[in-house]
Amino acid sequence: MIQPAIDLANNGFLLTPMEVERLNQFQEDFVKYNTSKNAFIKDTPWQVDDKFVQKDLGHTLELIRDKGRAGFYEGETADKIIAEMKAGNGIITHDDLQSYNAKWRTPITGNYKNYKIISMAPPSSGGIALLQMLKMVEAYPLAEYGFQSKNTEN
Repeated sequence: MIQPAIDLANNGFLLTPMEVERLNQFQEDFVKYNTSKNAFIKDTPWQVDDKFVQKDLGHTLELIRDKGRAGFYEGETADKIIAEMKAGNGIITHDDLQSYNAKWRTPITGNYKNYKIISMAPPSSGGIALLQMLKMVEAYPLAEYGFQSKNTEN
């Protein structure tokens, strides 16, 4: 299940004009708030059709694929999380990661047009918010408005 995300991270994708605009807009922040160069930081401005590759993310996802829970909460990935915590005066420790137990929750589901939406259940608010927003706009012809349109009719 995780392999498509690994492939996308390792092989990258071509940037759209909107993605280029955002990446260039936030370059100063990427440099300011990161302790090392990463996939978001580029020495020259991003261009449309540049390939955006995230090898570090791909590697982390491979560790999770290969080692399961230990690929994230232990070893290399955990060490990197803790190093970042220390650099930013965070409070998460190796013990915190080691003792964390994820809980399975039955996802919430809903319908939007001809799609079944499956999303996070409470205590996360994301799934509920997503379903509510989709229901609010369901009656509008969003496809006619165009991607990220500022149409304010109705």
